[in-house]
Amino acid sequence: MCLFLRIAFLLVQVRGHCYTSINSAHVDQTIRPGHSFSLACEFVCLQPSHTMQWWKDGQVLLNASSILPNITLSMHVSGAGEKDSGNYSCRTEPPDALGTTAVITVEDLPTSGPSVNTLEPTVEPKQGVLDVVMVWYLLLKAIFLILMVTTIALVLACRLR
Repeated sequence: MCLFLRIAFLLVQVRGHCYTSINSAHVDQTIRPGHSFSLACEFVCLQPSHTMQWWKDGQVLLNASSILPNITLSMHVSGAGEKDSGNYSCRTEPPDALGTTAVITVEDLPTSGPSVNTLEPTVEPKQGVLDVVMVWYLLLKAIFLILMVTTIALVLACRLR
C-alpha cells in the first residue's frame, strides 16, 4: 500500500503542471478619430508570481495580477486620437509568454473611393462566469490541499511502521 501512495502522489504532481501562454487574435486596425477600439488577450496557466501587462510601442500601459490561472484581459479605448496609434501587445512578467502585436492606426479615412469598414468590437464583462470559475478554483485548491495532507500523513505512517 505504501508503494501505491508514492506513485499516486507523483502522478498528481506531474498532471497538475501546465505552461503559461497567451491567446490573442489581434487584427491590425485603422480607426477614425473619435471612434473606439478594443483588444483582448487570454492568459492561460498563469502562476501566482505572474503579472499580466499591456504594452504600447515598447512602454508598459497596464500591470494587472489575478489569483485565477486563466483570465482574459481586455483594453478599450474610446474617443481615439492620433496619440492612440501604435503597436499594442500583451505579455507576462516575468516574460514567460508574449502575445501577438496589433498595429492600430488612427487617421481620417478618405471619403471618396472604396469604403473601408472599421472594426469596433465590444467586450462585455462576464462577472457571473468569473464567480463560478473562482469558486471552482478555490474548491479544487482545497481538495488538492486535503489530498496532499492526507498523502503526507499516510506516507509518514508507512515510514513509521
